Amino acid sequence: MGCWAAGLFLMGAACGDDTTPSADAGDATGDDGEVPADGMDDGVGDTEVAGCVDLDSDGHGRNCPAGPDCDDADPTVFDTCATCAGEYPPPGCQCVPWIEAACYDGPVGTAGVGACQAGTRPCEGNHLQYECVGEVVPAAEELCGDGVDNNCNGLGDEEAAGPCRNCDPTCHTSGEVEPHRADPGATGLDDNPDGPGVVLGVDDVEAAVVWVPNTDEGSVSKLDIRTGVELGRYRVGQTGTANDAPSRTAVDGVGDLYVANQANVSPVMAQGSVTKIAGDPDHCVDRNRDGDIDTSPGSTRLPLGTDECVLWTAPIGATGAVPRAMTVHGAAAGGAGTPWVGVENEMRFYRLDPATGAPSTVVDVEIHPFGAVVAGDWIWVAGRTPEPGGLQRFDAVRGGLDPVIPAPGECDPYGIAVDAAGRVWIGGTRGHVCRYDPADGSWFAVATPRANAPGVAVSPADVVWVVSQDAGGTSLSQFPASDPAAIASVEVPGASPWAVAADRFGYVWTVNYASSNVTRFDPATSETAQFPTGRGPMAYGDFTGLERTIVCSTGVWIADFTRCDATEDDRWGDLRWTVETPGDSTVRISAATAATAEELGSAARVPLVTIPPGSPTPVGIEEALAAGGASSAAHLRLYVELAAGSAGESPVVRAVEVQWHCAG
Repeated sequence: MGCWAAGLFLMGAACGDDTTPSADAGDATGDDGEVPADGMDDGVGDTEVAGCVDLDSDGHGRNCPAGPDCDDADPTVFDTCATCAGEYPPPGCQCVPWIEAACYDGPVGTAGVGACQAGTRPCEGNHLQYECVGEVVPAAEELCGDGVDNNCNGLGDEEAAGPCRNCDPTCHTSGEVEPHRADPGATGLDDNPDGPGVVLGVDDVEAAVVWVPNTDEGSVSKLDIRTGVELGRYRVGQTGTANDAPSRTAVDGVGDLYVANQANVSPVMAQGSVTKIAGDPDHCVDRNRDGDIDTSPGSTRLPLGTDECVLWTAPIGATGAVPRAMTVHGAAAGGAGTPWVGVENEMRFYRLDPATGAPSTVVDVEIHPFGAVVAGDWIWVAGRTPEPGGLQRFDAVRGGLDPVIPAPGECDPYGIAVDAAGRVWIGGTRGHVCRYDPADGSWFAVATPRANAPGVAVSPADVVWVVSQDAGGTSLSQFPASDPAAIASVEVPGASPWAVAADRFGYVWTVNYASSNVTRFDPATSETAQFPTGRGPMAYGDFTGLERTIVCSTGVWIADFTRCDATEDDRWGDLRWTVETPGDSTVRISAATAATAEELGSAARVPLVTIPPGSPTPVGIEEALAAGGASSAAHLRLYVELAAGSAGESPVVRAVEVQWHCAG
């Protein structure tokens, strides 16, 4: 037992066996009316100086006259504890006044995290005191929205801010969603080799096909070049019937088809349009996200809007405008290119968005467009009216319209093509095919075997092919573009052919309106074969596909999201993204909403942002939907479209995040 004297526990003091505590000193029983320091009559020797806390009864402790204690659980030490040599020496340790001692009373590992910081203990009487001046320890709760990690857990201002990090308790988020090339609906993409996300991929284009617009039934047939087998038949236009009258076609640099639907045959429906159809099966889009591509099997047509290889249909011009001339600019440079459509009655060309068909640039011309062809950055237009008809060209990149070039009397602009030297060829209904040379402004006419020669094409070998017809039959003529006098002709089957095309495999094709079929001619063997199509096929432009390996110029990633839908105040929140756009590459994000997931595929798209120039700041989805005239619904589909730069640079889409608000 130790001995009590003047309220201090005296280490090593000699005490007689009969020594008893004095009444003045008080004892641990509290019978002198004072309360022990720990507030308990437990036999532990708490020092009874008012306010002194001495748990190990060595006379040292908080507010004790003898001074602080560096270890109040060990009565053998009070200023030479092992912890005195630590990073934060406790109160009671020996010190010198001119050296500050760091202190921190918060949990281990929290000093220097968020708002928390260490302080210093004063050195008085050569011992560190209890007060830690300047320290900040973790707060019990986060303070929402101050941008400070108040509880110092290293997660930022996260807990009070909520999942959306905006202090809005109604906000919910998808979190950062990383795209993958194998996601449903993704086309033209590869996984990013340098981290999460996607980039443009390498596409093996398998589009060795012949496209035949069936004018009298509102569809387009897709035939295999090698076998003539009909691979698919697709409803096009606004109704998918003869009212749409599809006719002019153009194939882009990745094998996809654009067809102009004239809508000029019935007063019931006179709204012209353009439809885009995927050439390669990999370009089709799984819009209903069932894991399969729903598309036409052979000659069977699916209902309008349900074939997932029909990518879009866009109305063009005013009612009765009659879209006729169709061509693609930029495909020769190795990319997909951009479609242009000429509208006959408006005397106008529209540049279309390849992803949606939305018109952008408008060029007014001075003839009524009947056909069009690209030569470099020039777009040549053939027009039959105003009389006598002729040619005109405009620059698709820099703008600028040249004067109209009237055609000679024996030429009646119909089909149009351009040869390797940039000379323009036109077919017509007066038995001649005519050539215009922009280098010297000269015209040259070549007589054909029959009275009506509407179709003309130039093969990859720079051979001009002309189809001519009359009541006596059909002739197919050819000659080198540099030597029209070397014309040679052969009779071929097929009634009322209005178009001719030469494919990259060496075949030459005619589209036969009255016999509802196509004729394939093999110049190497002079053999012909015929293959059935839909009713009344009629084409004038480029209608043969290709097969090659290219770096994709565009790619699409699609993702669906579902929000709460319990009250009328539920709404979509912000769209955030992590995107890189090297060079002049771009990423465009649009959205569609619908009441059910099944309706998303047919819902109209609303643009959200194009990057660049879109900044990395969020975009309000609800506001964009309202601006685009779309109603907000519980299901949302994002379309993230990647486009390569002029030097082939690929953008990178690393992640997107969609937020929504649940009022309940």
